[in-house]
Amino acid sequence: MFEATLKDREHSFRIAPGTSMFIHWLVGMVYIFYFASFILLLREVLRPGVLWFLRNLNDPDFNPIQEVRQPLCSNGVNVVKSVIHYLHFTFLMQNLAFM
Repeated sequence: MFEATLKDREHSFRIAPGTSMFIHWLVGMVYIFYFASFILLLREVLRPGVLWFLRNLNDPDFNPIQEVRQPLCSNGVNVVKSVIHYLHFTFLMQNLAFM
């Protein structure tokens, strides 16, 4: 999957679409799990307040269900902010890995 071209992925999707979607979903879930684990590790190592822009899932006041009930515009702004922060962090870590 990692060394496959786009044409190879399209071919495997045409042959077995369910398996292809499951493998991509599984790789995405593993990536999200390791990224969340890394964020939790950073929260333990860094001083409080450094990762102020990321929600703390261990916070007892954090209620994700209540956030979903907010207006659509507010949720859209939060999603855009999260994507910008995560992409910035991902590119930063990727660039540091090549140094």
